[in-house]
Amino acid sequence: FFFLMIRRPPRSTQSRSSAASDVYKRQARDESCQKVIPQLNLTQQQEEAIINAPVIELKMLLDKGELTSEQILVTYYKRAITIGNDLELIGDTNFEEALQEARRCDDIRKNTAEKSKLGLLFGIPISVKDCIKQRGFDSTCGLASQINLIQKEDGLCLHLLRKQGAIPFIRGNVPQALFLNESVNHIWGRAKNPWDKTRTVGGSSGGDAGLVAARCSPLALGSDVAGSIRIPALYCGVYGFKPTTRRITLEGHSIAGKIQKIGNLSVVTCVGPIGKCVDDLILFMKCFFDEEMWRRDPYIPRQPWQDEIIQEKNKQYTVGYFTNANFFGASKANRRAVEEAVVALRKAGVNVKPVTIPNFDEIALNFIEITTSEGGMARLFDATEGEKLIEEYKTMVLFSKIPRWIRSIVAPILDLIGEKRSARIMRNSYKRSAQEYFDVNRRMMLNQEIMLNFWRENQLDALLSPGLATPAIPHGMSQKLMISCCYTYMFNLLNYPTGNIPVTKVKEGEEVYDERDCIHKGDMFFKQAEKAMRGSKGLPVGVQISTLPFEDEKCLKIMKILEENLGSIEYAL
Repeated sequence: FFFLMIRRPPRSTQSRSSAASDVYKRQARDESCQKVIPQLNLTQQQEEAIINAPVIELKMLLDKGELTSEQILVTYYKRAITIGNDLELIGDTNFEEALQEARRCDDIRKNTAEKSKLGLLFGIPISVKDCIKQRGFDSTCGLASQINLIQKEDGLCLHLLRKQGAIPFIRGNVPQALFLNESVNHIWGRAKNPWDKTRTVGGSSGGDAGLVAARCSPLALGSDVAGSIRIPALYCGVYGFKPTTRRITLEGHSIAGKIQKIGNLSVVTCVGPIGKCVDDLILFMKCFFDEEMWRRDPYIPRQPWQDEIIQEKNKQYTVGYFTNANFFGASKANRRAVEEAVVALRKAGVNVKPVTIPNFDEIALNFIEITTSEGGMARLFDATEGEKLIEEYKTMVLFSKIPRWIRSIVAPILDLIGEKRSARIMRNSYKRSAQEYFDVNRRMMLNQEIMLNFWRENQLDALLSPGLATPAIPHGMSQKLMISCCYTYMFNLLNYPTGNIPVTKVKEGEEVYDERDCIHKGDMFFKQAEKAMRGSKGLPVGVQISTLPFEDEKCLKIMKILEENLGSIEYAL
């Protein structure tokens, strides 16, 4: 019955026009990739050194005169338009402007005796998520309706990075309308994971995480509202960091749709870095703490960056950890990653103790309540403006269109047939009145209070948790495994700064998902997780570190301690 009630985008001239715009946009990008690139006669060994080095090492090589910004840019750009393009990780390119800027940086560096006076990212190329406003480019958010809405200037978040010398040279692919943990749209195509092309890079900062993982970019500017930095970074085996919301400015982040303002003020997007090591994440974060940020965005608290926390020696930290949650059980590989991180932290002298999150399920469901309160995925339909939806939205749209009175009938039936998680989601995701939305926000504040009391009772400095329930999932499965990302989006609801660290890879014998992983054996989500785990051997798996709001420096410090005791990461390509 309710299949018939789905409102589908009309077949209109607008839809045909959208398809034509998609093709034109991509053709224009592909033509720009064909332009001649300077030949710098670098040896293969030199190129390998460039693409393997984290940004902090590239900066040292630049300061010593052993490399130039032009060499770094050209090396990465060649990979981005070949490997990155083949994996459909890239959106627009900005090579000509970037090349001029790299050469300008090289000239300035030659004539600067005190290299410490140069910007923190001076002469370093970076990729920029498609939804970040950049002068001379549109921010499509994966939507045909936002093609050719050219920005006259950089958004503040990108401007502050440029001010420190960063050189935007490529833009990363995203999901259509930014609503998925899988990066695919009609403009740029389906982003493929460098570790396994049959699997997704995640979303919504998927293209950028893939570019860093495939060594097509040394550092990326992404954004996160439900794990949009950390999910792709975890799927691709690189580092990501979600700051406290409003610790740094969001000005310059586009929103899918005509009205370029965030409507959901309960769980708010934040921008952050994706990189090759914790030091690169720290370097990126420091770029924002400029008087101009607070002057132009006075809603950001004037809390300076506290580098002394990062540099502090011999401080004793207490870190709680958990390996699993009943709402969506973590796979054996994901649990092992936490256990290995525990060993590494203890090796470093950190006090690590097991804890049980008192309200994990309530937090997970509360997030779903907040993000579905508009009903019928109204924002998605408003944003697409008649453009054909990608297949990955099909199940979500179907579910969102079920009338409330039918939900009250269907939910008990789902309970009876063993689909208890689906029943809980059915009961908690529907269009709400203003009063009901206020109640949802009260529950959010209660969940935050419960977690804060838990934190204080355990005297924690940080929390170590699984990154996700599974490693990277096959293409097309995001719509049925969205709640497997509960490990990331819980920290968006709590507004805890959270970073992810790659720890290990799926081993032989871990390519399964069974009752030891999840108490909900046999339900729809369990079966999808079983499918996702098949053939997952060799995929990267990571963990998360979280701290209380506005303790971003402490979070990064503990991440750095963990990283130092785990060893270096591997790259897919």
